[in-house]
Amino acid sequence: IRWAFTDPIAIGDRSAASGNGLFQTTGWGLNTERVSLYNNSSATPVWEFSTNPSVNINYVAISDTGGVIAAGSYHNIYMFNRTSSTPFFNFNLEIQLPDTGVAGPVDITGNGRFLVATASRSDSSWIFGFWRDSANPVWRLRVGQTGAGGASIYGVKLSGNDSLVIVNTYGGFYVLRTYTGQLLFQGLINPSSPNSGTQFPQGISGDGSIIATVNYSGNLRVYQW
Repeated sequence: IRWAFTDPIAIGDRSAASGNGLFQTTGWGLNTERVSLYNNSSATPVWEFSTNPSVNINYVAISDTGGVIAAGSYHNIYMFNRTSSTPFFNFNLEIQLPDTGVAGPVDITGNGRFLVATASRSDSSWIFGFWRDSANPVWRLRVGQTGAGGASIYGVKLSGNDSLVIVNTYGGFYVLRTYTGQLLFQGLINPSSPNSGTQFPQGISGDGSIIATVNYSGNLRVYQW
């Protein structure tokens, strides 16, 4: 163990490690809501960014070198440089969306140049693609409820080569081209029982040719293009 840290009042909601293993980011909730960046040397954060206390979960992602950190937090989607806790990117859902929603899971390409982010509502949700230099989405896709559990987004996972992304609600999943948002495939996480879903991300292989879905009933399905 390189180091350990215990927060006395907050919950570590989500965590992500850089591809080179040198940096980690954690989203904290419940109390002292924040996003923290760590390295391998110390439990003292490189920096911390305080988030809105109304947040439910602070979702986080990090690039391969740890140079860019992304966060989905309440009504904001942020990106940060490793060197500063001041976001250089802020997509404000209250300003940009007439129906707002709450920022959901995010994932960022290995080079930190492209972000896939989400905004969740119970009846319908948004999936966005952004270049890091502009808070204007390159593409957006609205998805509705599939099976039970509403339309809230629970997972965003890029393939290892960043060509495809799998996004899932409680009961359904969507496979899209990362940079264009083209919808290639969609389905139920559990076709035999649409009301049996999950609140966790689904799997995708390094080249995107294989995807895997799993749910709370223990059903695992593997698909190959």
